[in-house]
Amino acid sequence: MEDLEEAIMCNRESLTLTPSDNPNCALSLNNLAIVIMTCFIQFARMEDLEDVIMYTCKMLVLHPPGHPDCSMYLSNLAIVISTHFNQMGNIKNLDEAITHNCQALLLHPPGHPDCSASLNNLASVLSICFKQLGRMEDLNKAITYHCDVLVLFPPGNSNCTLSLNNLSLEWCKTSFEPVS
Repeated sequence: MEDLEEAIMCNRESLTLTPSDNPNCALSLNNLAIVIMTCFIQFARMEDLEDVIMYTCKMLVLHPPGHPDCSMYLSNLAIVISTHFNQMGNIKNLDEAITHNCQALLLHPPGHPDCSASLNNLASVLSICFKQLGRMEDLNKAITYHCDVLVLFPPGNSNCTLSLNNLSLEWCKTSFEPVS
């Protein structure tokens, strides 16, 4: 715990010494978010998770659409907000995660090396939405996105196996009545 707190303190100090227009500001924000997320994983303090969301939002301000790193920070924010949902159960978090994943997907068209990850992340959040809200359109979209991922990988590719597993799990859900 002491090492993590020391790392957080050093990263916060580095951030205060770095002007926001300095290219190293984003690096300082990212490092701080990573250390705080590590702290959250270790100790499950919600204030840590909320700090990670705040710092990731600040990274997005420094990396607006058009910046090559914007999609990465959108994806990271969606993952952190999904984690917040898992802890607090606020459905609003799922809507935010879907929005950020959709924005990241727009920046990762077919052929982009991160397209499959964006499709999979979006499908995963939609699957959670279906599980929580029972909306068939969420499940249908999740299945569509998992199929889109599958098209990106040739048969025999290790990612193909993972995509088939994800898709089969979604199809299994179609045979059950949603829980209300």
